Amino acid sequence: MPRDRPRLLDEEIERLAKWIQGGGVWPDDGWRPEVHWAHRVPVLPELPEVEHPSTCRTPIDLFVRARLEQASLSPNPETAPANLLRRLYLDLIGLPPSVEELERFLATLGPKSWSLKVDELLASPRFGEKWARHWLDLARYADSEGYQRDELRFIWPYRDWVIAALNADLPFDQFTVEQLAGDLLPDASTSQRVASGFHRNTPVNLEAGTDPAADYHKQIVDRVGTTGSVWLGMTVACAQCHDHKYDPISTREYYQLFAFFNQEPFETRQKGSAMGSSGMVYIGPDLVVPDDPARERRRRLWQARKASMVSGLKTYLDPLWDGFKADEAAAATSLGKRLRRDSKKRTPADYLAVGRAFLKEDSRFQRQLARIEQADRALECYPLKRTRIMSDLKETRKTHVLRRGDPESLGVEVKPGTPGALHPYLEEYPLNRLGLARWLVSKENPLVARVVVNRLWAELFGRGLVETLDDFGRQGERPSHPELLDWLAVTLMEQDQWSIKAMLRRIVRSAVYRQSVVERGEGMTIDPNNRLLWRHPGHRLSAELIRDVQLSVAGLLSETMGGAPAYPWQPDGVWRSSAGAGPMHYDVAMGEGAYRRGVYTVWRRSAHYPSFANFDAPDRGACTVTRGRSNTPLQALTLMNDAVYVEAATAFARRIQSRSETTLAAKLNWAFRAMLSRDPTSREAGLLEAAYEEELALSNRADDAWFNVATILMNLHEAINRN
Repeated sequence: MPRDRPRLLDEEIERLAKWIQGGGVWPDDGWRPEVHWAHRVPVLPELPEVEHPSTCRTPIDLFVRARLEQASLSPNPETAPANLLRRLYLDLIGLPPSVEELERFLATLGPKSWSLKVDELLASPRFGEKWARHWLDLARYADSEGYQRDELRFIWPYRDWVIAALNADLPFDQFTVEQLAGDLLPDASTSQRVASGFHRNTPVNLEAGTDPAADYHKQIVDRVGTTGSVWLGMTVACAQCHDHKYDPISTREYYQLFAFFNQEPFETRQKGSAMGSSGMVYIGPDLVVPDDPARERRRRLWQARKASMVSGLKTYLDPLWDGFKADEAAAATSLGKRLRRDSKKRTPADYLAVGRAFLKEDSRFQRQLARIEQADRALECYPLKRTRIMSDLKETRKTHVLRRGDPESLGVEVKPGTPGALHPYLEEYPLNRLGLARWLVSKENPLVARVVVNRLWAELFGRGLVETLDDFGRQGERPSHPELLDWLAVTLMEQDQWSIKAMLRRIVRSAVYRQSVVERGEGMTIDPNNRLLWRHPGHRLSAELIRDVQLSVAGLLSETMGGAPAYPWQPDGVWRSSAGAGPMHYDVAMGEGAYRRGVYTVWRRSAHYPSFANFDAPDRGACTVTRGRSNTPLQALTLMNDAVYVEAATAFARRIQSRSETTLAAKLNWAFRAMLSRDPTSREAGLLEAAYEEELALSNRADDAWFNVATILMNLHEAINRN
C-alpha cells in the first residue's frame, strides 16, 4: 500500500489479489519495470566522436577517450617499449622475455613490430598454459576429491584438454558446448568426452558414513551454481531455497536448471555392506584415454607376460583342484566360494588365492607367484589413464522443487528449463545438457558474451569493466564503460566468431592497454580509483606466475607440457596437515619434474601448494571467479625463505656470475634486464653495487655476493608485479 497514504479499499485489494493469482501481467499500455541493463541483448553501439581521434589506435580507445573527455581528463602517454614488452609477455604467456628477446625487439622497433610480437605470443604453446590457470579456477579443477578424506583423483587429462583447446583457439561457443555436453554430441570423440569433465571437477565426499544420495544432491547444486557463475554471471544459487530477492530467478526456475544436471548416476557407494561401516569409493563414469606410445608398449608387454604366467599357473593348479576342494576347513571359509567354481569360471585371483593357501611350501608355485607379483609391481608404474567424464542415465530422473531447498521435502515436479527473464529456449534444443549449452551460447543470450569479455578485460587490466565479475545482477556493479562492454561482446560473437585470441589481440593493440601506470595529480583528484582508465592499472602476478617467472629467470623452468601432476618441493608436514585418509606422503619430484610450470603442480584441496596459498590461490573447493590480492608479511617471508625461491636465487646468481661481461656494472645491468626487462637507474645500480661489495667483504665469496644480488632483484615489488 502507498506509504503515508490511506489504506486500499477492500475491493482494490481483492482486485490486486486476483491479478497476482492470474500471473500479474502488466497491461500493454501500463507502466512496466525497467529491464536490467545486463538482461538486454547487446547491440553494436556507434563509435563515439572524440576531440583527439589521432591518439586512438582502435575502437576501444574511442570509447575510453570519450569518457575521459567528459570528465576533462587526458590519458597517460604510452609506457616505455621495454616495459610494454614485459607486460605483453606476462599477459599472454605468463613468462618474462629473455634479455635476448628484449634486445631483438628494441633493435627492430617499427610500425609492425608490435603486431608481429602479439601474433608470435598468441601462437606460443605457453599461451594455453598461462590462460588455463584462469579457467581452472572457474572449473574448480583439483587433483583430489575434497572434504576431509580428500583422496587423490585422476582427472588431469581434462586440464590438458583445456590447455590444448586454448592453444588451438577453439571458439568459445564450442569450448562451452564440449565442456557442458561433450559426451552428448553425436559420435562424440575422445577429446570431446574428456572435455565434459568440467562438471566432474565437483568435490566428492568419500568419508565413511556419507549418504550417496545426499552427496549427489550437493554435487548437482554445485553444478548449477557454477554454471550460473561461469556463463551467466548470476548468483542463481540464491534461488535454491526461495525466489531470488534481487534478480528475476524463481525457485521453480532454479530447479528447472537443476533438472538438466539431475540425470547423472550416483558417483559413490559404500565399500562395505552396512551404512557407516567403511569409507566410500568413486563409481562415477570415466574414460580410458590414450597414453604415450612408449608407455603403452611397456604396459602391454607386462600384461602379456602376466597373462602367460597366469595361464601356466592355471595349467599347474587345475589337476590339484579337487584335492583342495576336499579340505573341509578351507571349504568353511570364504576360500570355499572360490573352490566351488567351475574351471571355466575361475579367475586369476581365484588361482592366486587358492595357491597361496595350499602351496606355501611348493617351490614351483612360489617362483611363479614371485614372477606374477613382479609383473604387478611393473604394471603399477604404467596405470591406465582414466579420466572422469559426464554420462546421463538412460531413463529420465524426475526433478521436483525442493521446499526451502530441503531434499526431503518434495514440491511440484518440473522439467528442464531456463529463466524466463532471459532469451527463450528454442524447440530445436533438446531438453538435456546439450540443449542447455546451445541455449547458453545463443547470440540472443544477453549475458554470456558480456561475461566472457569482462573476464578477459579483468585478466589484462586487473579488474573488469564490471567490477563484480560473478554478479551481473541488480546487486552487482554497473559497467564503467557500458557501450564499450557491448561493443566488445557483439564483436566477440559476430566479427571474431567467438575467438578468444582475436579478442585479446584487439585489446592488447589498443592505446589504453599501452598506457603507462604513472599516477598523475590531475587523474588522482578527479578519478582516484582509475575507473575511467586514464592510466594503465598495474597489478600483482598470480601465485603460479610468480613462481614461473622466477624459475624462468633462474634458467630452471621446464618446458615439458601436459601429463601427470608435478610434485615440486614444499615444506615438510604440509601434506600431512590434512586430517583425511588420503595419501599422507608427498614424494618430491626429482630433476625437471620439480621445475614444471605452476599449472601442472598437484592441487590437493585440503593442502594445496603452500606458496600458492600464501599468494591467494584458492583451494578450488568451489568455483572461483575472482582471486583476492592480499599483501602480507608472509608473502615476503615466502619469497625470501621458501626452498624453491632460494634455489631459484642460487641458480640466477650462477647465471649472472657466469656471464661474459667483464665489469661488475655490466653484469648487474644484465641481471636487472633479465629480472625486470629494463636498465637500472644510476641510484638502483649504485645500491646493487654496494650490496654486492658489502657481502663480498663479509664472506669473501663471490657466489655469496651474487646470491645477495639475485635475492634482492627477485624480491623487488616490481619483480612480482605487472606494470
